Amino acid sequence: MNDKFRSLLGFARKSGNLIIGFDNIRKKSSKALLLVSASDPSERTKKNIESLGFGCPIIRTDMNKRELGNIIGCSSVAVVAVIDENFAKQLKLQAEKERE
Repeated sequence: MNDKFRSLLGFARKSGNLIIGFDNIRKKSSKALLLVSASDPSERTKKNIESLGFGCPIIRTDMNKRELGNIIGCSSVAVVAVIDENFAKQLKLQAEKERE
């Protein structure tokens, strides 16, 4: 993912607009607007992420769990949920630019 995407994730974390980890996301799923997944979650976590469903878009990044964790100040993270509409919109935009 590009630097802007990574920066936005870091800002979302600092501003309290991320839910970190599958279990936390499941507990607060009604707040999630966008899921951001690492490239290397376990098969079980992949299934769990898909099972969250609830119409929330999922961005699968090229970052591994350690890289995703480092961006948000954790050691290793498989998935995070964005709970702010503006951050979600900008992250989707950056992900689309990356695919072009």
